[in-house]
Amino acid sequence: AGPDIARTHTTLATALGRYGHWLAHECRVRCAGRVVDMGKEGYRATRRAIQLDPYDSAPFIVLGIYHRDLTTVPLVVKVIARTFLGGYPPVSLTASATNLERAVRLDPGDVTANLELARTYAEMDRDVDARAQLRAALDSTTRERLDVVEKEEAQRLLATLE
Repeated sequence: AGPDIARTHTTLATALGRYGHWLAHECRVRCAGRVVDMGKEGYRATRRAIQLDPYDSAPFIVLGIYHRDLTTVPLVVKVIARTFLGGYPPVSLTASATNLERAVRLDPGDVTANLELARTYAEMDRDVDARAQLRAALDSTTRERLDVVEKEEAQRLLATLE
């Protein structure tokens, strides 16, 4: 619908990621090849979004989540992917943090960017930094209904880190 619009590609990447996540839990190994293909397509869509608009924070949020989610999957899943599905992408919590930090720099008041960076910091055992990002999320202006939901999640996560 919009091949030259960054948000079109970001939306595609988000939809593929959410569906792939659901599919991976729903049919496990049977659908692994499809899940991997969707992940690759989502990654390409995100890279295209950044190419079209490097000042939009949304694709950096998607990449940050991508890196964190794939870094934190169980080792057995990674071994299966490497052995039977042609490899596993080079992902890391550091890359997750880098992408999410960029998203926060581009839009410091984005509740999602702050919340997701806090989640990554928590995975990295950087609890002080995670709490600071959660407070930033809670202090951000509510722009849409999703912000309300994510602020509630930020409050719950903050309570577990204090």
